[in-house]
Amino acid sequence: MAAIWVVILGLGGSGSFALALLLIVYRSASAQAATELSTMTQGVGYLLSACGPLIVGLMHTVTGSWAIGMGALLILTLPELAVGVAAGRRRVVGVSA
Repeated sequence: MAAIWVVILGLGGSGSFALALLLIVYRSASAQAATELSTMTQGVGYLLSACGPLIVGLMHTVTGSWAIGMGALLILTLPELAVGVAAGRRRVVGVSA
């Protein structure tokens, strides 16, 4: 069962990571905007994602099961989907009005 979770989360995680990096460049109006957006998103993203293993590990320690932690990770894909749909709209960021 663990191998199935690894494959499912690995495919989803690697695909969404590559797409996120692509959208930063694709939706930026200039190289400067891409640099600024990349710095902000990766800084905040890595800071938040560093908490994931700790929190899931604590859930496993408290409950003795990986099910709650894996379920929480699956639930977190819903906001990721919403943000991805919003980021995929036809518009660019970093344009001065």
